[in-house]
Amino acid sequence: MKVGAKQFVNLSAALEWQDWRFTLYGENITDEYSTTNASYVNGLLGTVTGIIRAYTPGRQIGASVEYKF
Repeated sequence: MKVGAKQFVNLSAALEWQDWRFTLYGENITDEYSTTNASYVNGLLGTVTGIIRAYTPGRQIGASVEYKF
């Protein structure tokens, strides 16, 4: 099984103030998905009975707060 090329959009923005750092981020913000791995499941006599696929994670959005001491 051949998987074509895909592009994903990731963004992050950070604000630093004194010893604090505030970050907002988004990964795969367009919520694209693609197969990352595929394996055939063989049954009796070598027949293909199914396919197991792994996909890229969907949209992930988050924030973090850091303090330096």
